Amino acid sequence: MSEAQLVSVDPAIEEPTPAQLDAEYTEHTKTYNGFLHLTKWFLIHVPLLLLGLYAMTLGGSMAGGVVLMVIAVAALIYGILSTPASAH
Repeated sequence: MSEAQLVSVDPAIEEPTPAQLDAEYTEHTKTYNGFLHLTKWFLIHVPLLLLGLYAMTLGGSMAGGVVLMVIAVAALIYGILSTPASAH
């Protein structure tokens, strides 16, 4: 980053040091990775849940629908519990 990008318009705000910028970047990266992890498991959960609801209501297979819904909920719980601790 060039020095011009680090200058604040407000003189009361101090310029961040390179160490502060590195720490901030690291935290943003951890947050983004956690977000991607949860998004992946949510996108696995939703189609399974919708298929389970379809099977139970219009498909005529109550047992198949229940199995799909249990798998969908289990996938979401696994995704939440397996989120890296650094992403919290």
